[in-house]
Amino acid sequence: MVKGAESGTSRRTRSAEPEQNILARGIRRAGMVGAAPHSRNQTPPQTAHALASIIYLGALEGNGENMPLSRLDPTAALVVIDLQKGIVAMSTVPPASEIIGRIAQLARAFRSRGLPVVLVNVTGVAPGRTDAGFRDLSSLPPDWTDLVPELDAHPDDYRVSKQRVGAFIGTSLHEDLRRRGVTQIFVTGVATSMGVESTVRSAYDFGYNVVAITDAMADRDAEAHRYCV
Repeated sequence: MVKGAESGTSRRTRSAEPEQNILARGIRRAGMVGAAPHSRNQTPPQTAHALASIIYLGALEGNGENMPLSRLDPTAALVVIDLQKGIVAMSTVPPASEIIGRIAQLARAFRSRGLPVVLVNVTGVAPGRTDAGFRDLSSLPPDWTDLVPELDAHPDDYRVSKQRVGAFIGTSLHEDLRRRGVTQIFVTGVATSMGVESTVRSAYDFGYNVVAITDAMADRDAEAHRYCV
């Protein structure tokens, strides 16, 4: 049985096709990239929907240093960056409303397999000086840090509040993931060129296998989004 992620219904599949073939077919749909440059031996990208379908099917087995980035490790985690009211209210490319449903679908798929879901929100900024000056957050609405309700946060989800661009610096995220045995993370959220990219780079430095789901990311600047992807 494969649960329909959008409708909440179930459909039966009669195919005897091996899961690795289903995985290979799914990853031919564009939309997922790794933190490191692709080689000719690496598998093409995939969409958030394809990834969710693969997780529902349970195609999580595999090991080896030369595995394609889009192959799921036995213990993978979904990391959702700054999908909160004050951020999604901004104008982004693509519109945040388009990626929220995809990310919620992924979160449901990860939870269905007992895999960690990490919900990150930003509550402050780093104190260093910049050319843009220090941003005063006191004028923002009181609920600007609240996660969007569409994520349907569960008690077992990991909650991370950060005051830096990336989700690792100044938080316990690395320790929490290692304690759970996570070796691979899938990163989604806003903004592609800020919180998402910073988290991806840190995760790679920490030794994780990292994949960014490009159709589940958005940025305030279309060119910055395109460049990062």
